[in-house]
Amino acid sequence: MKKYFYSDGKEKYGPLSLDELKQEGISKQTLVWFEGLDDWTPVGELDEMKPILELQPPPIFK
Repeated sequence: MKKYFYSDGKEKYGPLSLDELKQEGISKQTLVWFEGLDDWTPVGELDEMKPILELQPPPIFK
């Protein structure tokens, strides 16, 4: 099973399953890495991450 890592810009987290990653509240800008990627990549650039992003409501701005 594929394992994912993500970073908040300061720390890295993982390994996580895709289901666990879905619960982390990531955004399009969150950097993610998994075996097969050359480098950390924004979630929004990865087709396989689109289902995760669709589950996230947009941020609320006042």
